[in-house]
Amino acid sequence: MKDYIFVSDHNQVILSNTQPDAIEKEIIELLSKNEIEYTSDEKKYKMTYTWTNTDDKWKGYDASITVKITITKVNSNTCAIEFMKVKGN
Repeated sequence: MKDYIFVSDHNQVILSNTQPDAIEKEIIELLSKNEIEYTSDEKKYKMTYTWTNTDDKWKGYDASITVKITITKVNSNTCAIEFMKVKGN
């Protein structure tokens, strides 16, 4: 697992004492349950998902968003879960 390095205030980060494997498993289960397309790199604790809003008010607009989730090590007990918007409004 890579070490966490603060880069920007634009990304959303959650710190957790939960094991990274459990966090990744829970995120994947949630995405699968909601039928959201995702790709996962289990060796790097990194996943990307794309979600599309199907509300009528978004017809004619690109209503999809792509988000990358990365889990990194802060210290021996803590990991950082970072959410970064890759594409979309």
